[in-house]
Amino acid sequence: MLGTLALYGAGAAVVLGGGGALAMDFRNTLSEADLSKVGNGLPTIVQIHDPRCSLCRALQKETRQALKECDTDDTQYLVANIATAECTSVQTRIGLPHVTLVLFDGAGTYLHTIQGVTPSETIKADRTRFPARA
Repeated sequence: MLGTLALYGAGAAVVLGGGGALAMDFRNTLSEADLSKVGNGLPTIVQIHDPRCSLCRALQKETRQALKECDTDDTQYLVANIATAECTSVQTRIGLPHVTLVLFDGAGTYLHTIQGVTPSETIKADRTRFPARA
């Protein structure tokens, strides 16, 4: 009986621990979806993203890797889900499809576009297009 309780207790701890990680990931996803952050003083990379698209997910992975390797907090990464009105507005204004990264300076001025699945090394190099933070 005690062995069964210990097994269920360990299983509950794993489930609850995983739930905490899932909640943290959900908060990060919500933060990344806030396109009102463009122009807040930080250079920004916005990914035009369709979560059902494998190419979009591959580009997202490469972008996150590039930012991780840069080891800097002076660039924010946002994800514009094509199913939202906010993303549609950005797409219409710039005229870009999904599987695209859009680079903005700290004032929210459009700088450059990277289209298609792009290696993290290329993304890191294109990130240097950002002017120094004001």
